[in-house]
Amino acid sequence: MCNFISNIRFIFLLCLFFPFIGNSQTVLWQNDFSNPASWTIDNSGQGGGQYGWSIDEFSDGWWAPAGIASTSGGNFAELSNGDPTAGGFGTQALDVIYTMTTSAPINISALGGNNFVSLQFQQYGARFNDLQEIQVSTDGVNFIDVGSNSYHTILNSSGGSPYPNPETVNINLSQVLPVNPTAVWIRFSWTTEYPGQASNPNVWITYGWYIDDVKIIANPNYDLSIENESWGTNGLNYYQIPKSQVQPISFNAKIQNEGQQAMTNVAFQINVNAGGYIGTSPSTIIPVLSSDSLWAVYTP
Repeated sequence: MCNFISNIRFIFLLCLFFPFIGNSQTVLWQNDFSNPASWTIDNSGQGGGQYGWSIDEFSDGWWAPAGIASTSGGNFAELSNGDPTAGGFGTQALDVIYTMTTSAPINISALGGNNFVSLQFQQYGARFNDLQEIQVSTDGVNFIDVGSNSYHTILNSSGGSPYPNPETVNINLSQVLPVNPTAVWIRFSWTTEYPGQASNPNVWITYGWYIDDVKIIANPNYDLSIENESWGTNGLNYYQIPKSQVQPISFNAKIQNEGQQAMTNVAFQINVNAGGYIGTSPSTIIPVLSSDSLWAVYTP
């Protein structure tokens, strides 16, 4: 029988060892869908409403009759693709890509901004077989993906959950825009995440995607984010360790500088069993739009 070290609780804490002087995030541009004409919709030949994108204050889909509980209220954008609960196989359309794009380019430079901006919006919905993407263009023709909802778990009989209502999404555009962006288009795109099974009506089912209060905001001077984190011994995440096999446990966090200023003396801290052990990684400097991996080690 082995004696185990167990019930160890680890807490990641990102610590900034410098006087933190931030600035508020100035809103440079915003749209609350009160004027539907400010968006161009391509619904792959579908009629809108229950298919593709629609902009009004009513929910047209089968899943969320109340729509999105956005800050502004009133009109919102909604993505639907039929009703999978109707008539056997449902009424969803196949082989479709639905897009909603700003009708006019956004001159961020004329609004007092530069490439250090983020796209922010509120959303609601849930994932099933969806590919819900956010895209940006600087010529109105070629669009690149800057985000998606694929980080959300799928909501099905095995688990998953809807998005918060509303969920605020923030996407840093600094690395995809020129220094002085004079023409930027924003696009929301929906299709199936399983194009290889496109003939199967089930891969075109969606709960719906609701969007409101789209903004472009100036990034703060100082802004760090944790891109990913990991811990373990030799690549294994032990939760119970036989005392005879105790090894150092390494903790890693990849830190991204998304602000407009270089960050100095950046470190992260691990807290084991509410202060039973506290370890701190070596500090480092992270330049603008750069990242660094920080490490700390704990031996039970």
